[in-house]
Amino acid sequence: MSQCPKCGHDRQAGENECPRCGVDFAIIDQKKDLEKAAALEKQKARAGVIGRLNMIIREMSDKQLDALLKQAEDIFSKKDRQYPRIPCLISTDYKFRDQIYSDYIKNISLGGAFIQTAQSFPTGQEILMTLSLAHYHKPFKVTGEIRRTSPQGIGIEFKTTSNIQQEMIRSIVSKLAEFKK
Repeated sequence: MSQCPKCGHDRQAGENECPRCGVDFAIIDQKKDLEKAAALEKQKARAGVIGRLNMIIREMSDKQLDALLKQAEDIFSKKDRQYPRIPCLISTDYKFRDQIYSDYIKNISLGGAFIQTAQSFPTGQEILMTLSLAHYHKPFKVTGEIRRTSPQGIGIEFKTTSNIQQEMIRSIVSKLAEFKK
């Protein structure tokens, strides 16, 4: 048994129309069937692409595999990105579970940064970062959440707690954008 999508009336077996609001159940059923068929076609097409990729990958050299992995990671990391990242090389000290690490930020945006590190960290955990752009800003601290990990490092989402922190990050990003022009 299902319900009418418009009024919530419990649909009885054999009903073709909602007795309360007049919705045509046949049209609703037809639309659901079309959506299911489209989803199956999409799933089939995806399986075909994955199969073809697997065949190509098996034939690649180690060098080609490394290049493909880097490209795939770049594509994957950009899929949900709200702000464009700017390539950079900024040293940062950060604290995770009472231990201090020193590494480099490889790219940064208004929403986060990617820290190049050989260390392994779990996603979902918070770190406290010190950020500065030499000669332009005094160092300041900002909390971030580890959102992504890879063999090359960790993707951090900034968790700013004040307008001052947001403005400092905005200033760093805009200075870097100017340098890249």
